[in-house]
Amino acid sequence: MLNVLKRKDSEHLIRTVNSPVQELELNQTFDTVICVFSVFCYLTNKPDLSASIRTIVRHTNETGYALIDIPNIFSFSGLNYESNTLSRQVTVTELDAETGLFKYSENIKANDGMQNLYYQDNFQIKHWAVEYILDEFEKAGMIVNEDLSERFIGSGADYFTLVKG
Repeated sequence: MLNVLKRKDSEHLIRTVNSPVQELELNQTFDTVICVFSVFCYLTNKPDLSASIRTIVRHTNETGYALIDIPNIFSFSGLNYESNTLSRQVTVTELDAETGLFKYSENIKANDGMQNLYYQDNFQIKHWAVEYILDEFEKAGMIVNEDLSERFIGSGADYFTLVKG
């Protein structure tokens, strides 16, 4: 997707950086830091989660805010989709109920009108309790400014803005 963005940015106004969030260091702060689309579930251990949260806090300026989403447990289920040109099967299997660890498996077959294209992926994801993530943000120096979850009902996640405090 970064390559698509670069092609569309014909005036070269957008700077892109490809980095794990826990390793990101831009040496600047921003008015708004957006961390959505279930980023936290891809962080499967506490050190990576804590480092990611510290990165978000470090890159948010003193009068700015961060917008985050935290996937709820109901979003850790399978998904099947079928059309004339696309077949997508997603399976989410619980690996360890105590730690909230899951295996995500995806199989896709797409037809571009000339040939079938196949994609397959497997990796681990983790369900983090909302309270745990918000506590980690508080330890790092940010608190909830607003709970936006009701605006995103049906999204499979809780949404918050956080500010330094």
